[in-house]
Amino acid sequence: RQNFDQYACLRPAWSFPGVPSPLANAKAVDMLVVRENSEGEYVDCGGRLKKGTPDEVAVQTAVHSRKGVERVLRFALEQARTRPRRRLTMATKSNAQRHAMVMWDDILDDLAQHYPDVDINREHIDALCMKLVLQPEAYDVIVASNLFG
Repeated sequence: RQNFDQYACLRPAWSFPGVPSPLANAKAVDMLVVRENSEGEYVDCGGRLKKGTPDEVAVQTAVHSRKGVERVLRFALEQARTRPRRRLTMATKSNAQRHAMVMWDDILDDLAQHYPDVDINREHIDALCMKLVLQPEAYDVIVASNLFG
């Protein structure tokens, strides 16, 4: 994925009339999930110290670049622009991940001015997961980092 620069993973989700659904209210679902596919947890940054001992420590760091975040957000915004509802929701956790996810929030805010025709919002990933079960029909395009997508 890094060698080919495959930065966006697209995951469409539809419900089909007459097919039973485990989702609440079973209303029609037509959404697209766009996941960042080349940065974040896919960057091999970390290591293990004192492996196999009681004092073992593992460190895994996600790496997000402005270029990488901006291009996946632009891609998702362009996808939202082509859909009838023109709605984008970004999955975030900026209340706890105060560096990387706040950068995602800032970049989305910067890009929003170029997409006045798209209804843009963000949801914390834990709340978003709950709402996807309770009100999946409320979502159109969801964009997320690799960890949340």
